Amino acid sequence: HIRRYTKKLQKKIMNQFRADVMSLSRKEGVVLSKLVYREFNMDVYQIITNYRGSFYAFWWQQLSKLYEGDLKSTFDVKENNEDMLIELILQEHVLK
Repeated sequence: HIRRYTKKLQKKIMNQFRADVMSLSRKEGVVLSKLVYREFNMDVYQIITNYRGSFYAFWWQQLSKLYEGDLKSTFDVKENNEDMLIELILQEHVLK
């Protein structure tokens, strides 16, 4: 029952966000991956592994690399200047 529910929920989420995700530029996809890590303290690769298994995580990671992405990207404002800029934008314009 849990597996069937998970697949049903995944299909619903994919249908809801497919157009938005498909229209992202490469850079926007990278930023989205970083924001997922920021929010959940877990990279996209780990999330896929937990919910769909390591085969799917590997497959999506290879696909993302074709488009200059990385599902294992993290978010660290102390070590990465780009992440620091993203955090500043979030603080200034989104999280007010």
